[in-house]
Amino acid sequence: MTRWFRCLLIPALCLIPPAAGADSPLSDYLDAVPGLTADGPGQTADGAEALFAAINGGAERFIRNGFRRAWIGTRRTDGGRLNVGLYEMTDPAAAGAVFNDGAGPETTAVAVGDRAALADYYLIFTAGPFYVSLTAFDEGPETRETLIRIGRALAEELPVSPKGDH
Repeated sequence: MTRWFRCLLIPALCLIPPAAGADSPLSDYLDAVPGLTADGPGQTADGAEALFAAINGGAERFIRNGFRRAWIGTRRTDGGRLNVGLYEMTDPAAAGAVFNDGAGPETTAVAVGDRAALADYYLIFTAGPFYVSLTAFDEGPETRETLIRIGRALAEELPVSPKGDH
């Protein structure tokens, strides 16, 4: 009877879905950044349809440039909270194309990752095939310092080659 029970139980365990809201491995890069902690589970997007559902109205520029997957959510810092978008693109050129769409005249170039643009309350940057946006809930010199510090630490955590090549 014990053998019969195990034969039923083990295949049944394979039918249990993963926990709702389980983060993509992309969130592991965020977890490794000192001073940046989870503030909820975040959303993952693997593929175009999931990205459209996650960022209603902004997915087209990622899709047309070679989107792979993303993690979108909120993280806490010592100075407050940040909205984080971590997008893995097909290659560095694809990440750069999305960056070029987002860097405007109100931004200043800063030394984060491969290229970065800082505004009063947000930082966007690329690191290899990754495009990252960090958006604060307030603005000012301390906010900009926090964005740069977190951005640099995250850029150091990201692998320089796309998914499957690292």
